[in-house]
Amino acid sequence: MKIHHVLCSIALLFFIGAVPSIAAIEDEQGGWHKVQSSGVVIEFQDGLGPLARQLMPEAIKLAQDGPQAQREREINKLMMRKNEILRFVAAQLDLAKPNKESINYFNSIGQVMTAFPGPRHIRLWHTQMLRDAVKVGDGVPCVIYNPESDQFDTLFHAKMFNGIVFAPAPLSIPIDVSFAKPQLDQALEYLNAQQKKVDLNSTRHAFFHEITEIMIITSTPLKGCCFRRWICDGMADYVGELCLGRFVGKSVMKKYMEDQVLRINEFASLREQVDLVGWRAVEWENELPNKMRSELIDPHYTFAAYEIRELVKRHGPDVLPKIFREIRKVRADGGQMILDAISKVTCEDFAARLSAYGAKNNDEFKGIGFFQFQVFYLLGDNTAPITNGTEVPLITDGEHGIAGSVFVDTLNYPLEVKWEVSGASNRKWVGGRKEKSNIVSEDEYPLIQYVMSELFSSGKLKPGDNTLSLYLQGKLAKQVKFKLVPASGS
Repeated sequence: MKIHHVLCSIALLFFIGAVPSIAAIEDEQGGWHKVQSSGVVIEFQDGLGPLARQLMPEAIKLAQDGPQAQREREINKLMMRKNEILRFVAAQLDLAKPNKESINYFNSIGQVMTAFPGPRHIRLWHTQMLRDAVKVGDGVPCVIYNPESDQFDTLFHAKMFNGIVFAPAPLSIPIDVSFAKPQLDQALEYLNAQQKKVDLNSTRHAFFHEITEIMIITSTPLKGCCFRRWICDGMADYVGELCLGRFVGKSVMKKYMEDQVLRINEFASLREQVDLVGWRAVEWENELPNKMRSELIDPHYTFAAYEIRELVKRHGPDVLPKIFREIRKVRADGGQMILDAISKVTCEDFAARLSAYGAKNNDEFKGIGFFQFQVFYLLGDNTAPITNGTEVPLITDGEHGIAGSVFVDTLNYPLEVKWEVSGASNRKWVGGRKEKSNIVSEDEYPLIQYVMSELFSSGKLKPGDNTLSLYLQGKLAKQVKFKLVPASGS
């Protein structure tokens, strides 16, 4: 499993010394009981108190010297070589020195990379209660449940906003008291399986990958590009491999590379479903009605890195710095800037090579990405968000109305954008206003924003239940249902 897309982030403490005696304190809050000792917290539901006390010594041992603690020690070693690592990564991107953004990110990456739901904070659930909980609202943080196999798993994901690293959720462990297997065996089996999911080499590689990706995004015009992901993640994987050899050891790099060859063979049958050129950056993927199937994520990473390695094999190690130098010069629409830069440096038709991927990709919005779809109530110079179920006063004073906004990127120019209000009203717009976003600076990729607006005074929007829909290339992408109600006194 690729650690750089399954990370959970928080700064965790180290525990040093022998396993102390258990001086557990029982507490109860929000329907949960709690025991804690030596920095380890175990929360549990009714009836699981004896198990929590049995599990505590084992959890303390794992917290102090288990896989998670070993990962933390290794990452801290790498953090001590900050200047060397940043200078090396910058050279691969044809940068004279690391940029400010990557330096700042490096200072927090240790927290991001060493934070996993694990033995320092455990939550013991009755299995049926956990089944029920994952089906409600947003589910249980960091818990995945497969109803077909009736299996639970832990999702490791980054939680970082504006440089602040947020605490991860507890490691939730399901316990079935009706099983013949002792409860302690159930808990330890699940806990140990989760701890072993991410090995030490993957952690090291992910550390270098994340630093490289941030430096790429913040030092090129690719930041706002929907279709940057294959080159950003492929290059980050490749540079991560070089860093393993330089900062960890040649034998570690060799073993990692051997594993990647196995992965290429493992995913060979999925190659026609892997669309590298159309692989969207995460923020563009999140709002799609049909997101990429989870089983295709690892193959995309694997084949992206493979194509970068093959570029180096054909053209030598200097080709990549030259390509990134060219990317900083090129101005083109969508992912075309990437392909143009590669073609200029290598004189090969790289687009034709990548066209071999994705022949059987069933992405409904293939080659299209969008994000920040928003609908607003216009109130003169101010706005208020409209979401599903919002009641909107129909004030016809020439200052009130509705507006929609979305950022769109595509490989399929010309792009057809349509807005429609249906239901009580019947109003359509083709394209809407197309604006260059002011949220990115001139040296970054120019995001294209499509905006529609209608004042109620036009008389074209009617009271009653309405739906505002966004169509891209004739397909429904997003919609919001709201109700226009006559203003009081009207």
